[in-house]
Amino acid sequence: MQAVQNFYKALLPVIKPLLRKNGGPVLMLQIENEFGFYPHCDRIYTNWLRDYVRGYLGNDTVIFTTDGGAETYLKCGAVPGTYPTVDFGPTSEENIKAAFEAQRKYMPNGSIQNLGKSCSIW
Repeated sequence: MQAVQNFYKALLPVIKPLLRKNGGPVLMLQIENEFGFYPHCDRIYTNWLRDYVRGYLGNDTVIFTTDGGAETYLKCGAVPGTYPTVDFGPTSEENIKAAFEAQRKYMPNGSIQNLGKSCSIW
């Protein structure tokens, strides 16, 4: 976590004045990408990420995570108190609906989104 902390100590002061609440163009900040693909849940790490970013940028900053569109990925990737989003590549409407249904389990209210990416090729 020390390497991430060192990186954030350099990055967050650059981002803070660019947040929308400070008159800039940045609406939200992604704190983790596809962490749910790892074989174990490390809540100490993911909760630390959330708390560190919130501690510097404030509780009114929207932070989010992005994981694959299945509950198995969101189980470890979604961080309590953040906005969990899903990503997926070219797929059927049925699979997209399933991804958003999985997302809804971790975010019972509000808009469901694919904020991260939708890949056309790998």
